[in-house]
Amino acid sequence: MNWKHLFDKDRLDRGYNYYIENRVYDVILTENSIVSKVEGSRSNIYEVKITFNDDEIDSLYCTCPYYYSDFNCKHMVATLHKMEEIKNNTQSNILDDNYDEKSLFADLIKEVDEKQLRQFIYEHFNDNTTFMEEFINEFQQEFTPEDFDNYENMLENIFNIDVVELYNENGFYQDTPFQKYLENFINDKINLLYKNEEYNYALQLLYMIYENISKKTNAKQYIEIDTILNSCNYYMEKIIDKQDNAANEEIFTYLINKIRYDFTSDTTKYFINLCLNKFNSVLYLKQLDSTIGEIIQISNNPPEKILLTKYELMNLLDYPLENINSFLEENKEYPKIMEILIDEEIKNKNIDNAIKLLNENKEIHGNTFSFESDLLLLSLYKCKNDNYNAIRELKTIIYDFDVKDMYFIKELKELLSSEEWNEELSNIIIFYEKSYSYDFLNDLYIEEHDVDKLFYNIINNCQLKQIEEYREYFEDKYSSNILSIYQNYILNQAKTAKNISGYTLIIKYLNYMISYNNSTYTVKNVISTLKKKYKYRELLMEKINEFELLNSLI
Repeated sequence: MNWKHLFDKDRLDRGYNYYIENRVYDVILTENSIVSKVEGSRSNIYEVKITFNDDEIDSLYCTCPYYYSDFNCKHMVATLHKMEEIKNNTQSNILDDNYDEKSLFADLIKEVDEKQLRQFIYEHFNDNTTFMEEFINEFQQEFTPEDFDNYENMLENIFNIDVVELYNENGFYQDTPFQKYLENFINDKINLLYKNEEYNYALQLLYMIYENISKKTNAKQYIEIDTILNSCNYYMEKIIDKQDNAANEEIFTYLINKIRYDFTSDTTKYFINLCLNKFNSVLYLKQLDSTIGEIIQISNNPPEKILLTKYELMNLLDYPLENINSFLEENKEYPKIMEILIDEEIKNKNIDNAIKLLNENKEIHGNTFSFESDLLLLSLYKCKNDNYNAIRELKTIIYDFDVKDMYFIKELKELLSSEEWNEELSNIIIFYEKSYSYDFLNDLYIEEHDVDKLFYNIINNCQLKQIEEYREYFEDKYSSNILSIYQNYILNQAKTAKNISGYTLIIKYLNYMISYNNSTYTVKNVISTLKKKYKYRELLMEKINEFELLNSLI
């Protein structure tokens, strides 16, 4: 399916990054459509729907603000990449080349003598630590309080590691053993307890992990906290699914108390997520809402995560719309809260209000204001045909964000008069020269059909090989200059060339020279000079003779 022409380069690049970062999920693919959810910037979730027929896109929809602008968004790109992945995997798995071998293996497993199998496993895997751990986890059935004591001691020992001693002389450890120990403990011990339905023991160990991470100073220096806590939440959710209401009530009480009395930036968000995912009845949600409200009241500067949770709960509990809007307005100095307000205004097609909020956000957050927000401002100004402010935003994107994208240059040119554009073009060239963005200037000169500046930019500021990359634009006008440049390069190169690689480079540029019209005379002169000066370099002479023969110069 050909779809990339529907997006500009920036959206294609950003969308592909979202795809490889696994931000696309909850995918439903049918014969004529794909629906997905995509995690966007600042963890916002957007829904995408794309319909198609006979490998042609019929329609594209996304709930992000850019759906209302001139752009097809990166969330659509990420979803289309995901669709291609699914289709490719489906086709590649239709036929398994190892079918016969797998069938034979399955048959042997059924027929092999148990004693022989035991002996084979012991002899071939008794030194394989990974296999033995998996084997023990799978088949060890009985679990005793002594086992739990051992697990508890193991976990305490992990957290009592002197992480400073793990560091090397450069101030970091290379194989992150602290991380590895914790991951192995969760995957082996917690998993074993869960499989044996020892939920209380598993919960106690999970609580120990949460609490030790929340207390450990600078934990992020030693472990990937999100990886560890996501694994903990995974088993917490599995245990909640297995237990009865009474047992889960105790878990909920633990979570609420940790949120209320032991707030930390590392663990609290995971407790909140557990409550929202697994305790989503109105009764539980009201208790969580009350707890979050208390934290907001007693805090002069509540964390943004807490405010976003409050907003989510207000929606889940059907708060009056005026209360929700008032809450958002009171806390709009927080970036994500402001983003929610802006999104709502755009969805309601209140473009002026959205622009006002975006500019207000710019004043509040200054340099932290995002490139994507400026893109949104640009698209809104264009929707209103507000050329003055659209020009202002384009200049911000080009100069303040140092964006090297011809799309924005072209947009700016379209909005300016010829006289204004000539003046602005000079400023743009100076700007990119100061940042040494010579490759991008090549593209700019091509767009402007300025072969003179293109040629001199390349010979003065770029690698010599780029002459060939761009020769189609200036060959007719500057072929004699190019031949002279190549001649000087070859003769200089010959002064130091003493091996096959140096000689090969000389022949490479002789080939470039001979490919230009009316170049034979100059090439013969270069060869004559080389033969006179370096006649005792046998390998070089051999290469030159081959070149002459191939190009009928003899």
